[in-house]
Amino acid sequence: MICGALAMIFLQRAPVVQSVNSPDPQTSPGGPTTSVLPATELRPAVSSKKAWVGVVVPSNTAELSADADGRIIHVFVKTGAHVMAGAKLLQFDPSDSQNAVGVANAQLSQRVSDVSRAQARVDAAAKQLSRLRSGAMWLSQKELDQANAELQVANAELSAARAAVGVGQAQLRQSRMVADRRTLIAPFAGTVVDLGVDPGDSVRAGQVVMKILSDGREVRFAYPPGDLPEKGARNVVVELQGSQTSVLAQVSATRPEVDPSAKLVIATVPLPTGLPQSERFLPGSPVQVFVAPP
Repeated sequence: MICGALAMIFLQRAPVVQSVNSPDPQTSPGGPTTSVLPATELRPAVSSKKAWVGVVVPSNTAELSADADGRIIHVFVKTGAHVMAGAKLLQFDPSDSQNAVGVANAQLSQRVSDVSRAQARVDAAAKQLSRLRSGAMWLSQKELDQANAELQVANAELSAARAAVGVGQAQLRQSRMVADRRTLIAPFAGTVVDLGVDPGDSVRAGQVVMKILSDGREVRFAYPPGDLPEKGARNVVVELQGSQTSVLAQVSATRPEVDPSAKLVIATVPLPTGLPQSERFLPGSPVQVFVAPP
């Protein structure tokens, strides 16, 4: 009878919802080990332990800005839209950048012509000086010095013209680069949380036009020094307030708090992808963090 009762209790235990395994960054080249378990599976083991308050944050945040002054002709997403990495977000008017490429190309051609003219002046000044030196016995030193100075001026003008060509080539490359980036794309999969422009709006170079939060989530919390091991596996249990899911994970990174008076350590815990009730793990959501049971 006793054996049968124990078997029934064992079968009624809550099953593992999900397990995502990868090596611990402190002990091997991989990432932290993370397991997702029902809260009822871990809560009895951590209920008597000290808890710290943490917050859910996105793994990556991108503020996308315009590379150059221009006008927006298409916006392909809306605020709250989920996008994949490489997806088109908005289109800038290509005519402005194409005009800039044309202007830079024309300026470069002009500077190349200036080099040719400067080279011709150098050649003429060098020949003149050579002829004067051939008849130096009939010329004064002043005339020779003047011809030599003209050659030096011509060489300086040639060097300046060649430097201007280098600047023009750099400007042309930059204009072409800007023209090639007239379509703004998503750097990673995530959600558009701030869209500050509409089709037809004019933007300035460096102006932020969109903000994206990645799909990845992590938890950041603070704890007093010594409450977690400094090295090796630092296992914690993360519990979202009001959720029926607990996350057994390892701290992936720590750093001392900037404020010395706080005397706290800031820790980061990555959350697994495909987390049950993931829609509740929104950035800014409060969590409780416990030391994991042995």
